[in-house]
Parts: sequence; structure tokens; C-alpha cells
Amino acid sequence: MNKSTHSLDMPAHIELAFEHGVPVSVNGITMSLDELTDIVATIAGDHGVGAGSVRRVLEGAAEQVLGRAREALAGVVDAGDGIVRMKLHHGEQTVLGVSPSSGARPS
Repeated sequence: MNKSTHSLDMPAHIELAFEHGVPVSVNGITMSLDELTDIVATIAGDHGVGAGSVRRVLEGAAEQVLGRAREALAGVVDAGDGIVRMKLHHGEQTVLGVSPSSGARPS
């Protein structure tokens, strides 16, 4: 079994933290927006999210996952500070939970 087939067989679980609507960490690791986008793109692309050329797959995958996470967050908190837990599997993105960061008010 090659790596990409194996990657698709097991779902990826990611936790994205946002501050003022901007993603700041993946799975508890704080990083720059560029690094975070690259990591999310790689994880999502490995799990079938996105379409098109290799570069477009990665860019599209990150955009789809981060966009979905922002939408989920907007439905729960006012200030855009919170954590979104997601599962990526066979191209599907499932929001498993959303919670406000400490100090954020639920909407």
C-alpha cells in the first residue's frame, strides 16, 4: 500500500485555533499564517480535499478547510476567537465541534 492510499484510509483529525477570525494554530502548535496554510493544505490534500492540478489541489484544500472552519466558528462565537475540531476523510470535511477560546462569549 502506498502512502497516499494509506493516508486516505485513516481520517485526519485537526484542531484549528482562531484569534479575531484568523487561524493561529493547528493541533495546538502556533505558527505563522503561511506555515499554517501549508500544513492544512498538506493534511487536507492527503485526505482528498480539493481538485485540479497539484498546486491548485493544495491551495484549494486549505481554502476549503479554513473556510469551513471559519463558518463553523462564526455560528458559535462573536469575536472570532475559538477552536474548531474537524475530521478530514475521503475528501469530506466534518466539523466535530466548536468552542470559544477563554474570554470569548458564545453568540
